[in-house]
Amino acid sequence: MTPTRKPAAKTDKPTPSKRAAASIHLEQTAGPTTRAVLSGLRKFNSAQAGKAKRLPVTVSLRDKSKIVGGLTGQVARGWLRIELFWVADKFRGKGAGVKILALAEAEAKRLGATRALVDTMSFQAPAFYIKAGYTPFAKLNDHPPGHHHIWLQKTL
Repeated sequence: MTPTRKPAAKTDKPTPSKRAAASIHLEQTAGPTTRAVLSGLRKFNSAQAGKAKRLPVTVSLRDKSKIVGGLTGQVARGWLRIELFWVADKFRGKGAGVKILALAEAEAKRLGATRALVDTMSFQAPAFYIKAGYTPFAKLNDHPPGHHHIWLQKTL
């Protein structure tokens, strides 16, 4: 005989609390929530690890006035965090990516970074970063399905 569960007791009475209850919402736009979460997280992290001075690092590749590639990141707490890096197909394999990365790393060092961090997908550029001296330290298999998400670091 299979045991059966009793249904949970139903109550219309609110649970007594000395604090005001918070409500949870699924949002349709991320802007205000993202700003509030980021602000709260930065305050918490600053209390634990000290206030981080975040300095942007941005390098562009231009064909005349059109941006055809570039890198964006930031330096904080001694690390360069590469956030976005892209080079248009027409300019790949010609050394532009190497020059962009080298300029970003040099600027990061000038701003006080001693190490760099980047994440990439297996179909993007892990071999490029390894050739540039980055060492993989974590890999998430099947993310996205059929591929891998890879994290790499480098001492500058």
